[in-house]
Amino acid sequence: MSAIGAGVFAAAIIVASTPADAGMPRGAVLSADEQTGDDTTGTTIARGNAVITIPEYAISGNADVIEVWPKRNEILLKGRANLTVGRRHYASDTVLCTLDFDRCSSTAADAADPQPAALLSEPPVTAATTPW
Repeated sequence: MSAIGAGVFAAAIIVASTPADAGMPRGAVLSADEQTGDDTTGTTIARGNAVITIPEYAISGNADVIEVWPKRNEILLKGRANLTVGRRHYASDTVLCTLDFDRCSSTAADAADPQPAALLSEPPVTAATTPW
């Protein structure tokens, strides 16, 4: 193989090995029709028949889109989202979890503007009612 051919081959290997799952939790497998990843921010977005699994922790989920946001400590499943974390199951248009899946919430809120995962631990606000 010529020096030029070897260089092209080495460059192809580097490009092919660049992960699209820059900020994925350890042991997680993410698959989809299309994936994009940003190594600088760690953000990963999987679109089209997106599936995430972490067999070691009995976690499996699927949605139209799965977004991993390490800087926000969040994973967002949106569009026909189904997620199983151990014995807990979430099914909604949108499911938001912390990266370690300790806290998850099914929500019908607009997926384009999800609530931060930190809000998941706060008690829900309820209106006080007075009997008449």
